Amino acid sequence: MDMMDEKIITLLLDCLHQDAGRISAGRLTALALAEWQVLLFLAREQQVSALLAQAFRGR
Repeated sequence: MDMMDEKIITLLLDCLHQDAGRISAGRLTALALAEWQVLLFLAREQQVSALLAQAFRGR
């Protein structure tokens, strides 16, 4: 696992966390396109895409 994967896994977990304060809009806007693609791929792979979408709508 490389550093980008670890960063994105941590980001995914923070986005899904009950405490919305674990993730900031700035952290999301700083993502490169490739990082967004990995984030969405991991969410689909782990079957949490709907939870991720719900978390984004709540921000």
